[in-house]
Amino acid sequence: LEKDLSRRGESREKQIEELRERMRAHEEHVQNVRKNNDPRIKDLERKIQERMDNAAQLRAKLTEEELIKLRGHSQHVEAVREKRRSNGSPTDAPPAME
Repeated sequence: LEKDLSRRGESREKQIEELRERMRAHEEHVQNVRKNNDPRIKDLERKIQERMDNAAQLRAKLTEEELIKLRGHSQHVEAVREKRRSNGSPTDAPPAME
């Protein structure tokens, strides 16, 4: 049992060391890419910025469309209220059909 536990411990330590080595190699690769101003990075950054800009424009457009709808609804409600007032008591007027 002790031998088995010892082997497992050694195996786990070996896995940890291999993982550390892979992480170190990856970090080195990332630093080299940054240092060399890899054009793929610039292209990726450009694409990300374009998507962010497009998303911002879409949000602004949708917000403007919603605002237009709300203004139209508000005008309709006000027109119905005015019509009811001009016709007499609000309880005498039939409900507005939308």
